[in-house]
Amino acid sequence: MNDGTIAKGDTWLSQNVPAILQSTAYQNNGLLLITWDEGAGSSDGPIGMIVLSPLAKGGGYHNALHYTHSSTLRTLQKLLGTGPFVGGAATALNLGDLFLPGAIPTAQPTRTFRAITTPTHSP
Repeated sequence: MNDGTIAKGDTWLSQNVPAILQSTAYQNNGLLLITWDEGAGSSDGPIGMIVLSPLAKGGGYHNALHYTHSSTLRTLQKLLGTGPFVGGAATALNLGDLFLPGAIPTAQPTRTFRAITTPTHSP
């Protein structure tokens, strides 16, 4: 069902992506991932993703590797150096093949997450 949300998404992207691509953060080896939450017609994919980065292979590069949302999470954790890998990211394939050699760190994350607790309120 298309209730205009695709057109709204297209409009948002056309208005915001150019500014992101011109930003200092993006120009300094930044990364923009545009991904779909669900595949066409089913919840198990395939899920589309557009990867934009000065460090991406570019030129319309694509591959037949099976990536998941956990692949994206694993890649972001590797880029940020945080661990341990969360949930499915522990075993997922990272998106490294989409980037120039050396763009995605090969080492295991060195910074660890600490537990975050929500304070409880008494009545």
